[in-house]
Amino acid sequence: MSLALDLAEEAEAIAVAALNLAIGLNVSSATGVVDTADVPAFALDLGDCLRAAVDGRREFQVARQAVQVAQAGSAVARADFAPRIVAEGYLNDFQQSSPRGHADLAVGFIKLEWGLFEGGKRIAELRVAD
Repeated sequence: MSLALDLAEEAEAIAVAALNLAIGLNVSSATGVVDTADVPAFALDLGDCLRAAVDGRREFQVARQAVQVAQAGSAVARADFAPRIVAEGYLNDFQQSSPRGHADLAVGFIKLEWGLFEGGKRIAELRVAD
């Protein structure tokens, strides 16, 4: 009977050492098994776990911001293909005291800027942004 007990204890010690080695602990560390009946159920799915892991890593946040900056740069480069419309206005109030006079002069304009031939500059900027 004591031989069976010795063999069982030896098998348990070998299993604990193998477990410690597999999880990166010292093989001679004391490792025990606990009852899992009082542990609450794990409710997160794989997608939520990965999202939490990515949100907690600084390098992923930096990479995400770099991608957002690049996307904004690409949008700006694409917008340079469209004409630029500029609208301005000016109101001048002329008043004269003797003889009494008053006049308002309102000036407004809309300007359309569209550089057509820039030697492929816009296409190159768009490729760099992409």
